[in-house]
Amino acid sequence: MKRKFAFLTIVFLFFFNCFAIEADLTSEEISAVYKELQNLFHLSPSYSLVIDENAEHSHSVDNDTGYYKIVIRKDELGLPILAHELAHIFFFELLATKNIKPEEIPLWYHELVALWFQQHFQKSGSYRILDFNTIFFPFLQYQSNYPQSKKLDAFYGALDSFAEYLSKRYEFQDFVVETVDTYIQLKDFTAAVNEVFEENIDNLISSWRIHKLIPYLLFLAIVGFFMYLALGRGDKHWRELEFDPKIPKSEE
Repeated sequence: MKRKFAFLTIVFLFFFNCFAIEADLTSEEISAVYKELQNLFHLSPSYSLVIDENAEHSHSVDNDTGYYKIVIRKDELGLPILAHELAHIFFFELLATKNIKPEEIPLWYHELVALWFQQHFQKSGSYRILDFNTIFFPFLQYQSNYPQSKKLDAFYGALDSFAEYLSKRYEFQDFVVETVDTYIQLKDFTAAVNEVFEENIDNLISSWRIHKLIPYLLFLAIVGFFMYLALGRGDKHWRELEFDPKIPKSEE
């Protein structure tokens, strides 16, 4: 009954708010994303979905009542954003079943989970070249507050790329559930993450950064190679010149 009510609420709010706009999502697509998370975590959180063109940004709300609210900006409406926000509320629900308050888990990890799941619904592209600000953005520092608006792109860009890097090494469900369970045992989130990774997270981030620096390193190698060729050819030219002792040196 709880699931049925939640689904009807979703459909009603969706069509009520989107009747006058182009429908970018169908109820079947919404249900499919929900069911995928449901199968992963074996949870069925109740929530409402609101499309608000005046919202500052898309977000999820945990009001401590067991009933969640997702607000999506009209211009951000799409499967990736829906998946992102649904991942947030499923993670909230997972924490609630373990008697863990959301604020006990660092903000960066909440976003890492949502971005990781969001990638399941994004078009997989080629290797993404990041700028240096994004590669070296210290996202681990953001435990409870978001960075300033001018730094948000680098924050999300770094976490999104790091999530993609992790997805090639770990299973999403196992990683999330094991991290939460290990945190319950150790009472230390950093220690829990390190144990799940089986290495220090700082070392893992360093490996990711080196991976993202490869295009720049290749560029420097190519530039260095051509500089070597250019300097080598010049040096060879001067070494091949013959000195004629009959020609006096010009006096300075």
